[in-house]
Amino acid sequence: MLNMTIGNKLDRRRYNIDPNSTIRQAFETAGVEYAMGMVSLDGETIGGSDLDKTFYEMGYTGEPNHDKGYLIAVVKADNA
Repeated sequence: MLNMTIGNKLDRRRYNIDPNSTIRQAFETAGVEYAMGMVSLDGETIGGSDLDKTFYEMGYTGEPNHDKGYLIAVVKADNA
């Protein structure tokens, strides 16, 4: 299992995630809107095609040193 912090700019929580889950599934499990902004995994921006990759495919195996991370979605907003 992975211990991932999943959230957005205002709210972040820890979840236990199976390494064979996709990034999209993790966002949906956490109830985080991800489609309207920038998504990053441990600070690296990921594209839309990566949302359907598993954490294992992204290098998170669940082994020590590969068992935790941050999955964050930041919604783009218009400047006032």
